[in-house]
Amino acid sequence: PWILTEGVTNPTASVTFVDYDDPAQNNTTPFQVQVINSPNFSISPTSSSTGVFTLQYTGVLNRTQTKNLTVTFNATDAKGFP
Repeated sequence: PWILTEGVTNPTASVTFVDYDDPAQNNTTPFQVQVINSPNFSISPTSSSTGVFTLQYTGVLNRTQTKNLTVTFNATDAKGFP
């Protein structure tokens, strides 16, 4: 789970993708990532050679109105494997 700060406009969290089956590249390979079916969320950049991305919620979180949120990613590595 990621922790996003309550009461902050457009809170963000760091997300890292790791390719564990590719030690020749220090387990990092370029990834293409999209957020799908998760309104109010975006991810940037959409492509990263380090596997590090920033997940952003558009708006202000309020735990009395929203207890849990779900984010769905579509991630593909440089070889085209999801």
